[in-house]
Amino acid sequence: MPDYFLRNADGCAVVVDVKPDKLIDAKDRVNFAATAALCRQTGWAYRRLSELPRVLWANLRWLAGYRHERVSDTAVVARTREVIEHSPGVSLSVLAHQVGEPTLVAPTIFHMLWRHELRAELSHYGLSRATSIHPGTFG
Repeated sequence: MPDYFLRNADGCAVVVDVKPDKLIDAKDRVNFAATAALCRQTGWAYRRLSELPRVLWANLRWLAGYRHERVSDTAVVARTREVIEHSPGVSLSVLAHQVGEPTLVAPTIFHMLWRHELRAELSHYGLSRATSIHPGTFG
């Protein structure tokens, strides 16, 4: 039995199975193939996901600590948007210094990364002062 049934914003259905690669046996492969075939017949998408890469997992775990609105300051958000629109790709350290006192503005910047208002490469490198920050989806 699949783990998740999702409906995309466009109305398309997606069935998702989640299981770490190292735990998949022959029976699982047969079940995943059968589920994928059934989904194709119904016009649904099928995805099989494994564990997240270790670096991405660590970065997301860090950012999750800043997911709550209480860490976000509206003045810092506005200033961060201003800076990043004029300097896309600036390092996290430079961005924080340009926005304000780094230790005070960093929580809001991390919150913006969590909410995808800012973007950074999180899959291959640990989040650091040198991480390049880009505009995300504002609004």
